Amino acid sequence: MIYIATLITIFATSLLSGIFGMAGGMVLMFVLLSLYSVPVAMVLHGLVQLTANGSRCFILRSHIITEINLNYFWGALIALITFTLISFAPQKAYVLIMLGLFPNLMKFAMKFWRFDIRSKNSAISAGLMMTSLHLLAGVSGPALDVFYQNSKLSRFEIVANKALSQMISHLFKCIFYISLISINNHFPGWLLALAAFLAIMGTRVGTTILSRWNENSFTRYTNKLITGVSFVCIIQGAYLLAA
Repeated sequence: MIYIATLITIFATSLLSGIFGMAGGMVLMFVLLSLYSVPVAMVLHGLVQLTANGSRCFILRSHIITEINLNYFWGALIALITFTLISFAPQKAYVLIMLGLFPNLMKFAMKFWRFDIRSKNSAISAGLMMTSLHLLAGVSGPALDVFYQNSKLSRFEIVANKALSQMISHLFKCIFYISLISINNHFPGWLLALAAFLAIMGTRVGTTILSRWNENSFTRYTNKLITGVSFVCIIQGAYLLAA
């Protein structure tokens, strides 16, 4: 039963990510944390998101800007090295609370700093901050959106470049957490293969829906979705912390 719930969630959240370029990963992380331990949830989430984001990169490859993601990579590498040296792994309650709080904190930060992912400093900062968030909370898509809101990029460029940046952070997250578990002890090979297939299918359908939207609807629904998911994560995390 737990495998069926996992597969359904993977397809549904890949569909969301295909449309919004984020949010799906946040919802998936929330569900996986409800089903598995933190290290297992982190690795499974990372593997699924690598597949989903990889397929999204391929579909929208003509919109990828290499310079943005190269600068992002260097910031992400600094985060991985730092967390590896201090060997820090968070508890489930704190992961959920950070998952809910960080997107809102980033929106607050926009009032004081003007981020633009096209600039070198912003891209490196994004890599450092977002990968740190990946290692702490599992995802960073909604927070990463802050770096794109002043970029003047199209919705296709936003989704494509966020997908590649997310691939980098998810890869580093898997590298960090894989040493804590053996993924084969928790998931049969057929489940991982089917999860990858559903992630690609969900992404494909979501990207088709994206092509039929306009820029205003894309922004409006994105903000509403992130606000709702953030609220649920904070409540669940607070409940676990109190318990």
